[in-house]
Amino acid sequence: MGNPTATTAPSTPRIGGAADRAGSGPACSDLKWIALFTDSVRRERVSASTLEAYSLDLAMLARWATSRGQDLLALSTADLTRYVAERVGQGTQLSTLARHRASFRRFYAFLVSHGSLALNPAVALSLPQAPGIPSRPVRDEVLRVLLQSPPRRPHLARTSAYRVQRDHAIVCMLYGTELGISDVRLLRWQQIDEHRKRVRAPMRNGALRTYDLDPALIASLAAVREGWSSAGFEHAESSYCFPTASGLPMSRQALRHVVQRWAKERGQSGTVTPSALRQTGRARQSRPRRPASAVAIVVG
Repeated sequence: MGNPTATTAPSTPRIGGAADRAGSGPACSDLKWIALFTDSVRRERVSASTLEAYSLDLAMLARWATSRGQDLLALSTADLTRYVAERVGQGTQLSTLARHRASFRRFYAFLVSHGSLALNPAVALSLPQAPGIPSRPVRDEVLRVLLQSPPRRPHLARTSAYRVQRDHAIVCMLYGTELGISDVRLLRWQQIDEHRKRVRAPMRNGALRTYDLDPALIASLAAVREGWSSAGFEHAESSYCFPTASGLPMSRQALRHVVQRWAKERGQSGTVTPSALRQTGRARQSRPRRPASAVAIVVG
């Protein structure tokens, strides 16, 4: 790869430190690597908001590193942990810190793949635990309703029929596999092996883990793929299994909305979340199943 091209430093909030308060910005070499990274990510058709978040998060980290006389490529896990601790002290929300970590992990993974670093220092970066009430398991009677495929309605428009198939498949994926929420929303067709009934998902260290797929879930995914091609969206091609109408992956908020809308339309007034579905499914998969109590995915 050629030398990074220079770019203009984005305006970023100040983190603190003597050099930072004096107005020093990120080092030019850091900005060049950030520009290379964002150019690479842009080719993967990520949303504009995600790309903006990456740029902002990395520029803030680079500014902090400069205030300490360091470069982005020289930061260790301990340095990143210290940065997060300072942000916590400034009152930064845990959801924002989680976004920072995701940005850092992807940036340093890019540097590792480029050969500029041997290890990703953000892989071992941990965050403070968020207080709150854990998701309650979804009851069996609710699961049976949610996993049951809705009856076919020929009068529905193709786009509406596709969304019904997609939403049902999303609920089944969250419950029926061990995939994480982001794994589901970012799932691509190339990760699905219909012949072997398996799905592959990347782990944080870059390795791939394989999960088994129920035959009924395979059938549900096939219906989604067929529905997308006939729905008549503007972008007829998408590598994602559960894209939006523009062909891009859903946000976490959109996925949550899909699950809650599906539950409401099925007559379940209680709160059903992606986390609750996933945790319920994982709990069932971790212990031997008894046929009498198993909740099956049903495709009509």
